[in-house]
Amino acid sequence: MKFLDLALPLFLMMWSFHLEGQVRISPSETNLSYWSLNGKDIVLLGGSDEDNLFQVEDLDDQLKLLTEAGGNYVRNTMSSRDEGNRWPFLQVEQNKFDLNQFDSEYWERFEKFLERTAQYGVVVQLEIWATFDFYRDPWNLNPFNPVNNINYSGKAVTRQLINIKY
Repeated sequence: MKFLDLALPLFLMMWSFHLEGQVRISPSETNLSYWSLNGKDIVLLGGSDEDNLFQVEDLDDQLKLLTEAGGNYVRNTMSSRDEGNRWPFLQVEQNKFDLNQFDSEYWERFEKFLERTAQYGVVVQLEIWATFDFYRDPWNLNPFNPVNNINYSGKAVTRQLINIKY
C-alpha cells in the first residue's frame, strides 16, 4: 500500500528534524527512578486536559499552565476522535479520505506542537496509534474504516482475511 511506504519514512524524517541538535532524554545512570536531560537528573511531571494535545487551539495556554505548575512532560496520542480534530489524511469528499495523501493542517498542528513543547522545555511522549480511534463510535469516522476512504473496500479486506492460512 502506498500509504505505508510513505508514512514511516515521513514520520522518521519529521522526528529527526525536531531532534537534530537537541539532547535526548535517557534513563539516569545514577538513579533509576529519574531521567537524565541535558546532564541533569529530573522527574517527569505532567498532565493536560487532552490526550491529543497537538490538536487543541489553546496549546500555549496548556503549556504555560503546565510549566507554571512545575510540569515538564506531556503524553500525546496522534488521535483524531474529538470534534474539530483533523485526520492525518486528505479528505477528498464528504466523509471520504485518500490514504495516499496527507492533510497538511494535521501535520502543521503536530509540527507546531513539537516546536512549542521544545520552547517550553516540555518532554513529549508520543503514541502513534490511539486505540480509541479504532473501535466504537470513532471507528465510524476513521479513514481506515473501508467505508470512509477511496483506497479499499470492506469486501477487499474480507477477501484478504479469508485467504489467510491459519
